[in-house]
Amino acid sequence: MKGFLGTDADLVIDLFLVSLVALLPMLCWAIALVRQGKTAAHGKWMAVSYAIFVTAVLGFEIDVRLRSDVLPSPKFWPFLIHMHFALPAFVLWTYQIATARRVAAAPAAHRKRGKILITLIFLTVATGIWLYVETFA
Repeated sequence: MKGFLGTDADLVIDLFLVSLVALLPMLCWAIALVRQGKTAAHGKWMAVSYAIFVTAVLGFEIDVRLRSDVLPSPKFWPFLIHMHFALPAFVLWTYQIATARRVAAAPAAHRKRGKILITLIFLTVATGIWLYVETFA
């Protein structure tokens, strides 16, 4: 069964892609909040974004594992490049969420990691779209 984006991907994989793309404006909003000095709202927005991200990844992984016999294998290089950004993004995002309460002690370090994280997430989404196209289109 095809997903709603008209490719060979199923509904769950299409929803995963849409959720990843939807993360980008959410993250931009979170950045805007912190620049306005609304750090509590920034923290909540980042936690919600993280929860959506983790839920989407879990749904994707469960779907891929359950349907591995009918899904095409991902192309090697796009997959490798995607994972090069996705894994560090996940680890850094988890760390940022876990240590956010201590940001008052080292705001410059949190901000620097945040800039790296946003870059990794944007590259993860971009390479994820590339991988989706290479695998399912």
